[in-house]
Amino acid sequence: MTFSAPAIAFRKPPLCARVVFVAVVALSLGASACSPSKPSTTATTNQSVTSSTSGQSASTTDATTTIAPTTTAPASTTTIAPRFAATVADAMKLKALNMAHAGGDVDHPHSTMYGFTESVAAGIDILDTDVQLTKDGVLIVQHDDTVDKTTPGTGKVADMTFEEIKKLDNAYWFVPGCWPCDPRPDADYTYRGVRTGVKPAPAGYAPDDFRVIGFEELITKYPDAIVNIEIKGKGSDAFPAAAELARLLDIHHKNDQAIVVSFDDSVVAEFHRIAPTVAVSPGLSALTAYVLQGKTLDPMFKIMQIPPVYGAVKVLTKELVDKAHQEGIAVWVWPDDNKLENPAYYRTLMAFGIDAIDASKPADMIVVTKELRGS
Repeated sequence: MTFSAPAIAFRKPPLCARVVFVAVVALSLGASACSPSKPSTTATTNQSVTSSTSGQSASTTDATTTIAPTTTAPASTTTIAPRFAATVADAMKLKALNMAHAGGDVDHPHSTMYGFTESVAAGIDILDTDVQLTKDGVLIVQHDDTVDKTTPGTGKVADMTFEEIKKLDNAYWFVPGCWPCDPRPDADYTYRGVRTGVKPAPAGYAPDDFRVIGFEELITKYPDAIVNIEIKGKGSDAFPAAAELARLLDIHHKNDQAIVVSFDDSVVAEFHRIAPTVAVSPGLSALTAYVLQGKTLDPMFKIMQIPPVYGAVKVLTKELVDKAHQEGIAVWVWPDDNKLENPAYYRTLMAFGIDAIDASKPADMIVVTKELRGS
């Protein structure tokens, strides 16, 4: 995507310019919002899958691997005793908040229960995720609007049911320490085939831990977790997802344990209308005005998220952090280069006085968090 005016670009470029909070970009950069498409070196074959609930076949995505059986082993037996802050407000009192970006997507397959569980075990403070609706109205943990990037399938999320999507191998294209990667030897894809039973799951885990998951599954497994949630999509098309997210947060008593954002300010406004007690963060237009034009943010916004740099533009400065803090706004940073994510770089970022890092290597960030908290 090329913006027609100075704007804010969102979230982690490695997965299509991830949209939670902000980064400054200029028109002259000609920034692309899209990350490389899934490697296309493998031939695909159209497959039919069977719903485990209805027993009816439905034509779904093209896939290169065996579709998971309709009856799978139970999800992970790994037991974690998380120690999360009680509320978002309590979390914001802590130094060096460690957010697990999509479950720590450099160390673990993106947005899988395996990744979230490993990140919780490492001791993170906040789970970070994206959500959108399937064809049958299930709110799932998913970044892209297609299944192409992380699975061997092809197709739009909005055109597929949850039963169809959950059969796909969500770790298919993952290589530890390299995400996303160019085509690699099959052996490099560590967890490829765990979902479909071709390869055994790691100890304590099951095939289900390597599929696309429902948002409700995540907050049911971790009912005490603070969750940072981006609603994918734009305008009225994303309003149903906003409504379903508000419903789930309410019935699971997580209104004070969630932070919600969207690329589109109208989606943020719609969510806030439905769930006014849930913390929200500004979208593109509001943050563009704040960062580039010096305008103030609505008092309801207490958190913004930015990258250190975007293209040739240096975004993170001490002056910006000080200004935000003076206005009662916390600054959360997502590193813009996965190759830089290590304790040394995290320390460099924290030296600006920021409040949190959305880490793709949360176990590395734990080292820095412990140092700064004296624990």
